Amino acid sequence: MKRHAVSDAILFLENHPLEIMTVSEWAFLMGYSRSHFCRCFKQEFGISPKRKLRVFRLRMIRNELRKNPQAIGYEIAVNTGFYDDKALYKYLVFHCQMNLTEFKSQVV
Repeated sequence: MKRHAVSDAILFLENHPLEIMTVSEWAFLMGYSRSHFCRCFKQEFGISPKRKLRVFRLRMIRNELRKNPQAIGYEIAVNTGFYDDKALYKYLVFHCQMNLTEFKSQVV
């Protein structure tokens, strides 16, 4: 597998948003071990890849909701890389302490 420069990690994420759901997947696709990728990423960007991925994923969900406020949970989930609406629900509850309806009311 080709190793990409860590400085290209954010561009890589933007070009492959549905393929990267975890830092481990991101590191693998970049050609690094998870631990090495995390160290290099933090050194390069000043934040952890986990935090960047979370901010990126939440921004994707927000943008999808703004684009189509009437979309059902399953549509939002699939269009933002989640397996189904339950996975999206768990993600939002864990990271934002709110469900999709509550998140939507803050976004739209």
